[in-house]
Amino acid sequence: RGKSTVDRYVRRSDKLFVLANGPSLTKDVERYEGELLANDCLAVNYMALSDLYARFKPKVYLLCDPAFFADFGTIGATTKGKTVRLLETLAHKTAWPMTLVVPDRVMKSEFITHLDNPNVTVVCYASRGLRPERDDDFSRWMKGRCPPVQTVTGTAVFLGVYWRYPETWLLGADTSLHRLINVEQDTNRLYWMDEHFYGTERCYAYKDETDTELFTMSELLRSVANMFRDYELIRKFADHVGVKVVNASSFSFIDAFERVQKD
Repeated sequence: RGKSTVDRYVRRSDKLFVLANGPSLTKDVERYEGELLANDCLAVNYMALSDLYARFKPKVYLLCDPAFFADFGTIGATTKGKTVRLLETLAHKTAWPMTLVVPDRVMKSEFITHLDNPNVTVVCYASRGLRPERDDDFSRWMKGRCPPVQTVTGTAVFLGVYWRYPETWLLGADTSLHRLINVEQDTNRLYWMDEHFYGTERCYAYKDETDTELFTMSELLRSVANMFRDYELIRKFADHVGVKVVNASSFSFIDAFERVQKD
């Protein structure tokens, strides 16, 4: 495949719905079903393994985690199993035109080279962007150099702003990792109960896709703080280019964006 960048993407509607994978997504998609079907949707991570994938037929799919693009022979068995199932789903069950967005450094990975579906167009974003040196300096971001955000949801919202959707709406963005962190009292290993709309699993806080090195508590909490800081910067970027980000999640810890008033 030749390298195609996110600048080639063409929005179809004035509103982009970002479907994060938090537990609240189940409730959120029921509330906004009509709008989801009428507007562009962006899905992330393992959403394709649920029945919501075929139901809402996302126009965009975003994968950022390095674990998706590591050599299949090096990643842990559990991660490999889910990654291969995701690849097979995208390759064989995507029956509508969809853009898959990935970091530029992974275009030659096994995941991308094995994804053979004429309905799926793969584009990449520049993954070595920097946070602004000042809160009002977005010169790098204006050129499409994606900031090093901590979550796929943050990258998705950034793309919605970069593509100049007048409104980017966020659903299912519980972002509750910080309240789920725990530590094994006999081993000091950090873990959390990873909550998604499709289920919950116990996850150790590994730094890499080979499941060998764990975060320390200070490192993980610093990462969480950076994540929320990134949302604040993305809101300022949205203000800078004159578009709006709305957090329409029925439950969310993200306080950077405008919220929807409850009925």
